[in-house]
Amino acid sequence: MKKIKNLALVLTMLMVFATLTACGSDPVKDEFVDYCNNDVNKTFNPEYNAIIKLYTDALETQDVEATITALDGPIKTQNDALLAKLKAFTPKSTEVKELHNIFIKTVEIKKEGFELLLKALTTEASDDTATDAATAKLAEADAKLKEFEAKRATMMKDFNLVLKK
Repeated sequence: MKKIKNLALVLTMLMVFATLTACGSDPVKDEFVDYCNNDVNKTFNPEYNAIIKLYTDALETQDVEATITALDGPIKTQNDALLAKLKAFTPKSTEVKELHNIFIKTVEIKKEGFELLLKALTTEASDDTATDAATAKLAEADAKLKEFEAKRATMMKDFNLVLKK
């Protein structure tokens, strides 16, 4: 009889512990942490940074043909692949979805900027206006990325998280 009481007590304690642990969990926070640590830091940011590196390397050559080749080849291909991955990813919570949509918009705007620059470089009648439009679009993408980073920082603060350095 004493064994049954002890077993019942242990089971009751385990159920209370499981209930308390489950109640202490925040699904939005958990999704946000997973999104930042795994999706953004391990997939999306490295691919985005690789595209920016290709672009920067092409510009540093100061060779128009090399820049055109990069914009029309690997930059376009990698940008399209990243956009496909971003659009295929579907966050569950509204908060993470809003953050993710800012990143998608960043990549879309950057793609538009690259397309405008390619058009400016390949059009014989191109003038500074076309290049200025491309530069403005690329700057808009940079501003959108800053918006993403600011929103991520705000969410980290809201969830009492600290960015590991």
